[in-house]
Amino acid sequence: MGSTIDPANETTIPEALHYNGTTWSVVPVAQPTSPASATLGSVTAISPSDVWAVGEYTGATSAAGGSALIEHWNGSSWSIVPSPTPGAYPSLTGVAARSASDVYAVGTNLPSVDGGPEQAMILRWNGTSWSVDSSGAFTGELFGAATFPGAANEWAVGVDGGNQGLVLSHS
Repeated sequence: MGSTIDPANETTIPEALHYNGTTWSVVPVAQPTSPASATLGSVTAISPSDVWAVGEYTGATSAAGGSALIEHWNGSSWSIVPSPTPGAYPSLTGVAARSASDVYAVGTNLPSVDGGPEQAMILRWNGTSWSVDSSGAFTGELFGAATFPGAANEWAVGVDGGNQGLVLSHS
């Protein structure tokens, strides 16, 4: 997962690469409505036909201050899945799944487009839709998420508002 620069308009375009055991190839991902800049920074796979990727985008169709970007692979194509965008300038930087109906995405946002302290952000997929699990509950940034199918907990790592290391656990 990642992005590349479109030289025509200098926007970032999300992209995915797939390794088939021999070579890498580019797999087209869904693109937010143009003009937009978008990046994907984290991926988790539940099965070959149930993969999630998260990031961020800004552009004509995003909320003021940008929007969270969540994409889903169904085994044949990527699609953008609607998600909440709490605060402003959201950036999803980690995603992990316990099951097809228990996926968590973590990152950071600001309280408003006028700024404020960075706030940790956690979104949750319940098998049907994404919702805010925690946003603005504490200042800081979350960089990554981890769990595995059937696990009792999921974990997130980052820094708190004082720039001290932070490890969260949720069951």
